[in-house]
Amino acid sequence: MSNPPSVAEVCANCGKTSEDEGVNPKNCSSCFLVKYCGRECQKKHWTQHKLVCRRRAAELHDEALFGEGHTYYEEDCPICMLQLPLDPMDYTNKACCSKKICDGCILSAKKTGMGELCPFCKQTTAKTDAQIVASAHARVAAKDYVAMDVLGESYLHGRYGLPRDVPRAIEMLNESAKHGVAKSHNSLGVVYGQGVGGVARDLKKAIYHYELAARKGHPKARHNLGVLAERSRQYDRALRHYMIAANMGKDSSLKAIKNLFENGYAKKSDYGSALKGYQDAVEELSSPERKDAKLQWRDTSGDCVIQ
Repeated sequence: MSNPPSVAEVCANCGKTSEDEGVNPKNCSSCFLVKYCGRECQKKHWTQHKLVCRRRAAELHDEALFGEGHTYYEEDCPICMLQLPLDPMDYTNKACCSKKICDGCILSAKKTGMGELCPFCKQTTAKTDAQIVASAHARVAAKDYVAMDVLGESYLHGRYGLPRDVPRAIEMLNESAKHGVAKSHNSLGVVYGQGVGGVARDLKKAIYHYELAARKGHPKARHNLGVLAERSRQYDRALRHYMIAANMGKDSSLKAIKNLFENGYAKKSDYGSALKGYQDAVEELSSPERKDAKLQWRDTSGDCVIQ
């Protein structure tokens, strides 16, 4: 005698099972708690199922949102193999090879006589705007989606002699985001959240992109989600976002946690834990060469240098 089918194999609406001919119940794609033999049964059962479904879908959403993205998304500097600094002004995005190299290694290479050669690929460093843009286009043509992100940002802000072209920028950022570039998702979040370049503000789209970036380990996107939650007076939720970002070395998130603590929305232990995590992260990013570079020269454009 065969065993009866499990609850998970039964259509929640009509009761048909996978043992019935032509029936193959599928999971509700939102909550995964029940199955249906077809779209019609799912629609008929929705009034009974929707409260449970929405509650479980929200739980699954938060499990992914807060369970992922605790590690900084950027690769290590390919020269010193230390994690890249969080501040994009402390590394250079090389247009020749799309590698991001920390300022400490750039300065060390110059001291060893490499001059204007890229420390990674040994090609001559692009100097003029035309050279930088030409190198970026060549990398994009080779399906380099990090370069596509950089070029999209350049069109978004009109950098390196390019005309400001917001629609083209959004198209490029969407393409690079689709191929896993976390920074592109954060940039799109900023575009829709702030209405950059005349784009209609759309908070839903902004949160969508911030969340995808945060789940990939983008500390600024994580911090932005904390800011939005705090503005909505969801202080516990804001604290969770800020804690993750602070533990990656995000100083503005640490300050936000301190502010929550001073206003009674966070515990002293929360701030203490965040401070310890922040200090550990900063220490991991530090090296004598990087400290030397910070003292000697620093770009002030607000974004990583591209050469």
